[in-house]
Amino acid sequence: MNALEEANSVLDAMDLPGSPQFSPDQTVAIHPMIPAHAEVIGGAQYWRDTKNRLVPVETIDTVDQLMDETVRKIVGYAVELAAQVRRYKIHTTDDILALQAVLAQEHNTPIGGAKGNVTLTSFDGLMKVSVKIADVTIYGPEMQLAKSKVDECLRGWAEGTVAELRAIVENAFQTDKEGHFNRANLLALRRVRSDNPTWQEAMALIVKAERPMGTKEYVQVHRRAHVGAAWEHVAIDLAAA
Repeated sequence: MNALEEANSVLDAMDLPGSPQFSPDQTVAIHPMIPAHAEVIGGAQYWRDTKNRLVPVETIDTVDQLMDETVRKIVGYAVELAAQVRRYKIHTTDDILALQAVLAQEHNTPIGGAKGNVTLTSFDGLMKVSVKIADVTIYGPEMQLAKSKVDECLRGWAEGTVAELRAIVENAFQTDKEGHFNRANLLALRRVRSDNPTWQEAMALIVKAERPMGTKEYVQVHRRAHVGAAWEHVAIDLAAA
């Protein structure tokens, strides 16, 4: 079975609405068929390169053609999988809201916490779905001044004290790839008490730097083998697969 037949058989088995079906003219040039991204001019087949130039397919190295096929196959699956995840999230939210509406009507009171957090469990207690509403907070330019004041304190304190605090400080001021601070790490830093005015100024600057930006909803699914077993997180995460 070639890549084309494999792709179609997998998608047929998945039976997903809107799943792309690849016709015989969508394989790559190393097969005796014309791929969808090829352009046929005067009976000759051309592919566009990175500079948008038309390149005769017979001049393209076989390895490059195979790489093109592999990439397009993986991306095709990824796009469809991403669409499935989006549909899953929409359906999950709709299902939970519908259940909440029914329960609220039955009991004349909304279910869940004040922020909207709620946990639903199966009748046998082996599955649960949790909805968590997290506050989204960003931090302003005051963080740079706060960091300089914290460093000033570390330089003035005894070496033993610095050694204990340095890891907390480094974690607190570490940012992710988008430049965002971890609020939990900053809260851990603010729990460190000191009568030093410079330290107190730094902590006040951290509070001042906080910019609430709304909330974000997270849905988590867990299951377990029996009631006494630990919960196993069902992760929809490529890295954790």
